[in-house]
Amino acid sequence: MKKICTKSPFLLLGLLAVLLPSRAKAITINWNSDVLSFFLEQDGVTDLAADGDFTFDLGTFGLDSQGQVFVPTAANYSEWSTKFRSFDKATAANGKFEPGTYTEPGHVYDGGYFGSSIDLTSNTASTELGRQAYLWVYNTKALSPTTQWALLTGNDWTIPVAPGSQQTPPLDWVVQNGGLATYNIVWGGVDSVQGTDPGVYTNPTEPFTIQLHALPSMPVPEPMSFALLAAGVALILRRRRSA
Repeated sequence: MKKICTKSPFLLLGLLAVLLPSRAKAITINWNSDVLSFFLEQDGVTDLAADGDFTFDLGTFGLDSQGQVFVPTAANYSEWSTKFRSFDKATAANGKFEPGTYTEPGHVYDGGYFGSSIDLTSNTASTELGRQAYLWVYNTKALSPTTQWALLTGNDWTIPVAPGSQQTPPLDWVVQNGGLATYNIVWGGVDSVQGTDPGVYTNPTEPFTIQLHALPSMPVPEPMSFALLAAGVALILRRRRSA
């Protein structure tokens, strides 16, 4: 049997590098839209830059009450804000969202873009391995009559689990025009395709990259409902006084 000489410090370092677990490298995610993209509000006409501040937010969702990974749907939209875990944001304020027009030296293009790059640290990535990533576009996360959202994900937008897979870093997640990719649309419209959420919107007459949908109107009780509610409260108070 051959014996390994342990006198060389270089050999020792080599053995330690093989035997000891290595530190996980940062996971780089490049996420963006095509340069000539069109982002519309729910009315199907107004560009996102024309009315208010909008955020493109990349992240995953945490656990639900049963300890399982929360899956966003059009039915549980009221829970999104408490479950969403943001990794990176693109806004006009931080220079990662260029709405309306895209300008280069000597050229002004009709259409905007968003784009950013994020390095997930080993500590962050370890809690997100295998989870689906989502792009949430909004003017506010609050539930209100003026709230507008779009939520989407790509088929391969998952935090990589093992090297050598198709999700091996660096990752490039692009929202493209012209049917070049398929998306799971949870809310809003993507690449001129509308989702099936109950949101309020007007379908644009021109192709678009992302369109936001307003939240559905909250039902307002009819006058008779208020009368019945008041009668019920009065009855409860009368019983308490007579007890």
